[in-house]
Formats: sequence, structure tokens, C-alpha cells
Amino acid sequence: MPRISQLPSLTSPDDSDEIAIVDTSAATTKKITREDFFTGAPLPADTITTAAIEDGAVTTPKLSPGSIDGAVVLQDNSVTEVKSIVKSSYSTTEVNTGAKWVDNKNIYKKTISCGALPNSTSKYVAHGITGFENIVEIAGWAKNATPGFIALPYPHPTTSVMVAIYVEGPNIQLTTTGDRSSYTTSYITLWYTKT
Repeated sequence: MPRISQLPSLTSPDDSDEIAIVDTSAATTKKITREDFFTGAPLPADTITTAAIEDGAVTTPKLSPGSIDGAVVLQDNSVTEVKSIVKSSYSTTEVNTGAKWVDNKNIYKKTISCGALPNSTSKYVAHGITGFENIVEIAGWAKNATPGFIALPYPHPTTSVMVAIYVEGPNIQLTTTGDRSSYTTSYITLWYTKT
């Protein structure tokens, strides 16, 4: 008898095709049609079906306030909570990303407007995060009038153009070793855990 990996692929299945099922309670292999496989058993309580969407059971007001997108928890065919957001979504208010850090704590994200970069000094901007514990990631950008953009932090082999970013207590510290004040707009996004 050939191994499953040696069988030819079925490229156009229909509802009468049969699928092998291992019945672990009887320790035997049985068969089921494709149609029965997809329609025969009741769906788990937390499953949303196309019909539920088409008849209006899932509507925007049932999404939790401030939610954007992501994995949902379903109860009684209604959306009750959005657990994660799309990584490309940014906000100047704190957002629970739905991701977990290695210690299983929630990872939050917040974008802070930091204004102009300093001229050969350090600038401190309050991040406004309460219960802050650990930084997971720091990323941002600055823009000048050209417009020219640089990523933040901005390491560079020429130390006079470097921009360092630190988070110290309640502040983001932006440090330049040269005049970077022509970059009049900057944003820093912090990914972090809380106590």
C-alpha cells in the first residue's frame, strides 16, 4: 500500500469524494464524503459562518470600541472582542496589539510625536505610558523640508549625523551628535509590556 505522500493529488474535488478519517475512539480508519465532512457535524460554538455574516449577525457596532482588525472571540454568533490589530496600524493612544512577549505579558504599542530633532544635544519627550515595564521594540522616522526621511534610531558611521533613541522613565530621549534640527517632524513608536 502506498504512503499518503506517494498518492496523486486531487485537483478538482466534488462532494462525493471520500476522505479517510482516523477514529481514535475505535482505533480504526473510516471514510466520510467531502460533503458530510463539511456539513455533517455541528460547528463549534465559536465558529462564524458565511450565512451569519450575510444575514447581518456580525455588524460593526458589535466590535469593541477602538478595535481595528484581528482575531475575534465569538459568543452566540456575535463579535465581542477584537484581540489583535494589524501591525501596520498606528495610534497616538495605547493599543493592545494582541501579541505576547516571552513572559506571556501583553505587548502594547503607542506612537509619540516628538517634533524637531535637537541640535547636538538631547531632547526629552514624555511618552505618557502608565505601568510601563519593558521595551520590546523602538522604531520611528524624522522628516525635513525636502522632504527627506531618516529612520530612527539613526546609526551612521559618521558620528555627527547619528540619532540615538532611549527610553528613560517617563520620557523618550532623542540624542544627536550634530545639528539635526532641520528634521522638524519626528515620530517614535514604542512596543512594550506593562506591570
